[in-house]
Amino acid sequence: MMERAGRATFRALLDRWPEAKSVSVVCGKGNNAGDGYIVAGLAREIGMRVQLCQLGSAGVLATDAARARDWALGLGVSIESLADQLVGDVIVDALLGTGLTGKLREPYAQAVRLINRSKAGVISVDIPTGVSSDHGAVVDDAVRADVTTTFIARKMG
Repeated sequence: MMERAGRATFRALLDRWPEAKSVSVVCGKGNNAGDGYIVAGLAREIGMRVQLCQLGSAGVLATDAARARDWALGLGVSIESLADQLVGDVIVDALLGTGLTGKLREPYAQAVRLINRSKAGVISVDIPTGVSSDHGAVVDDAVRADVTTTFIARKMG
C-alpha cells in the first residue's frame, strides 16, 4: 500500500508540475513519512534534486516506513533536519496523516509555517497536515496544499 501511495503521489506531482527539477519532501514519523520516502526515491531515480527533511528521530519509524527510508537512502537520497528554507520546485507534505488530534506541536507547527511561506507548489499525502480527517476542521494552522493525493477513501478535510 505504501509503495502504491508514494507512486501515485509522485505521478500526481509530475502531472501537475511537469517542469519541476527539484523536490523538497518533509516527513514525519508515521506511515505518511514512508509515502514521502517513496516520492523522494522516485524523484532521485529520474534525476531530480531531492531535499529530504525528517522531523523527529528516524529511529522510531514504523517498519514499512523504515523500509521505504532505507530504499531511498540506497538511491543516494540523504536526510537532513528541517532547514530554514525549502528549496524544491515542489514541496511534498508527508508529515501527518489521518491521526491528527488537537493542535500541532513543534516541530510540526514550524514545518507547516515553513511550507506555507514557500512560493513552491505543494502536494500533501493523504490529507494536508493540520486538517482533521474526521471533520475537516483546522484546529490551529494547516498546510495550504495545491494538490492532495488521498487513498482508500475520501477524507472530510
